[in-house]
Amino acid sequence: MASTSVHHDPLSELASHGGPLANGSRYELLVQSVVDYAIYLLDPGGWIASWNAGAQRIKGYAADEVIGQHFSMFYTPEDQAAGMPQHNLDIATTEGHFTGEACRVRKDGTRFRALVAMDAIHDEHGRLLGFAKVTRDVTERAQLLADLEESERRFRLFAESTPDYAICMLDEHGHVRHWNGGAERLSGYASEEVMDRPIVRMLLSDERDEGKLHALFEQTLSIGKYEGEHAITRKSGSRFQAQLQLRALKDRGGRLHGLACTVQDLSEKRAMEQALEQTRQQLFQAHKLEALGQLTGGIASDFNGILHSLAGGLEIARLQAARGDTSQLGKRLAEALNLVQRATQLTQHLMAFARRQPLAPVRTDMNEWIHSLSDLLLRTVGAHIRIQFDLAKAMLPIRCDLNQLESALLNLVINSRDAMPDGGKLLVATARVQRDNSSGGEWARLTVKDNGVGMSGEMAGRAFEPFFTTKPLGQGAGLGLSMVHGFVRQSNGTIALHSKVGEGTEVEICLPIAEAAEAIGLGVSEKDRPSPG
Repeated sequence: MASTSVHHDPLSELASHGGPLANGSRYELLVQSVVDYAIYLLDPGGWIASWNAGAQRIKGYAADEVIGQHFSMFYTPEDQAAGMPQHNLDIATTEGHFTGEACRVRKDGTRFRALVAMDAIHDEHGRLLGFAKVTRDVTERAQLLADLEESERRFRLFAESTPDYAICMLDEHGHVRHWNGGAERLSGYASEEVMDRPIVRMLLSDERDEGKLHALFEQTLSIGKYEGEHAITRKSGSRFQAQLQLRALKDRGGRLHGLACTVQDLSEKRAMEQALEQTRQQLFQAHKLEALGQLTGGIASDFNGILHSLAGGLEIARLQAARGDTSQLGKRLAEALNLVQRATQLTQHLMAFARRQPLAPVRTDMNEWIHSLSDLLLRTVGAHIRIQFDLAKAMLPIRCDLNQLESALLNLVINSRDAMPDGGKLLVATARVQRDNSSGGEWARLTVKDNGVGMSGEMAGRAFEPFFTTKPLGQGAGLGLSMVHGFVRQSNGTIALHSKVGEGTEVEICLPIAEAAEAIGLGVSEKDRPSPG
């Protein structure tokens, strides 16, 4: 498009009027050195009269491609059809200045966001000489603003779609800048009631908490976050326990832009936890009653058997004595005494289970003690089971009731034997170990391991319960492991059982080394004390 309407050179005419731009070459040098802005002159009709390097970089046209062309060539077809070029010229003509932001078109057809300014230039007589036009490409800034607006929109959608959480945005002084629907629901305060007010006033459950809350905000500002439980008062005056989270919002340079605050009502969670705890306690009590019933029934059965045998034997002895037959009297009395001894042992086992049986601890070496029992253990398991002893090389001095310990070991060995009806391998091992225990020191570990039928996880978990047994009816009372458990715990030791179906069972008993046992109160008898000197 040829520029037939331009009959003067705006640069020359501007220079001829003196002033700061009197030197045209100096003005042109200044304008051409600017590359971040498109700076060019239009004549009164909007025809392009000059073109700087910035204009070429931004719009893509060389000077000889645009000088003499109408500036409307940079407008989008939509704006051209709407008459925007002439509209903008008219505003600049009448008001002396026009600014705006809109899309413009480059030489390659791509569009960019432009910030434009157009100033009318007059001579000393007020005659319009043309327009000075400056355009800046603000596409990147516009995109950042659009991204920011989209991010804010998404945040608001997210915040409003979580009604179970109070989500608040605060300024750097802790004043509310955003208050979502969840915050309104939990606190009872509408957004307009809290906007620009300090969040501390909304969270106070007691005036005495104000200093504490201020300290929490100071902590958040110093380390960047805070998380904990806090009692909060609603607008209605009711209180609830809440999970409070504060996050300091800082940019990469460390500059604080505000805080994010979230509040979750824990009332329902606490109610559920309380209900679960009550249910657990009820189940525990029911389980205790069931175990007590089993224990009572078992004791009654065992004592009834003993008393029945005792009564029968004494009745026979009485009848024989009445007939004058005293030849069997000694035998009957011995049988009666044996039955009384069985009843006494049963009582002692039950008391050990209840951790009430007084123990008679003595000091011994666990390895030497097991070695002395080896023949008894071999006879107990029978020839179809191979016993392997793996005893620690160093001494394992322990202090415990050896009768109770022997009973415990025999119980474990018999259980292993019964778990291997077709034969198998039984390991009896000892070791000196370190355990994480408040009493500290070293411990003597006794392990009994078999490769028998094993137990499921559920059965293994109940192994120490009284009268719980995996054996057929009539082959086990179910008191063995519970008594072992009671004895070990009474001896300040620990017991653990590990089992897997088809792979066998392993039981570990840990007792304090003698020095540790004495330190925790099992005591040293006079015969064990070293003599003075």
